[in-house]
Amino acid sequence: MDALSLSPETAARLERAARERGQDPAELAGTAIEEWLMRESADFEDACRGIEQGRADFLAGRSKPAGEALEQLRRKYDVSR
Repeated sequence: MDALSLSPETAARLERAARERGQDPAELAGTAIEEWLMRESADFEDACRGIEQGRADFLAGRSKPAGEALEQLRRKYDVSR
């Protein structure tokens, strides 16, 4: 992929940010996209691990009824019904 379509406002912001950092706009955009993709991938992996752990806990009997869990959260965060 060689080009991205940017709104005029976004293109102007990118140009300004690149100028302030002394970078080429394309290089700055590429770096930003790479960093976002890495974070997105890490977030997805964390979510998958959390789901897998929750499933394992449930299958091992480490769970409580929803009503009990909700009541516990209501008390913890002082939320009325």
